[in-house]
Amino acid sequence: MMEVLVPEAAERGFAPEAVVCASDVSEARPSPLMCYRNALDLGVWPLEACIKVDDTIPGIHEGRNAGMWTVGVTLTGNELGLSPAELAALPADERARRNGIANQRLRAAGAHFVIDGVGELMAVVDEIERRLALGERP
Repeated sequence: MMEVLVPEAAERGFAPEAVVCASDVSEARPSPLMCYRNALDLGVWPLEACIKVDDTIPGIHEGRNAGMWTVGVTLTGNELGLSPAELAALPADERARRNGIANQRLRAAGAHFVIDGVGELMAVVDEIERRLALGERP
């Protein structure tokens, strides 16, 4: 999958500093090993100061198991499972209903925060930094 996604992301101006796939570790999610491998490859620690952003329940479990803050993504993610065109075609009440279900599922999985899309992520980062400064941990 990453052989397709990484070049497509590069065409849009995004080049990740590290990419880890399930085949790169001995156990896939919800094991924390992919998070650990990313942290090692990036040289970042402690994991309690890292944020796992994911649009799937196994991804949220992975982040929690790694001891990271977790952020679930609803509208633009796999949990809702709609293309941008399908999402845009939904009546507002149906979109809100489905978003609410995705939100509840990601929260039930243990997400510390849930956002509609990555455009809302910086506000969450600011909140996590505030909490870390107060001594709070995930």
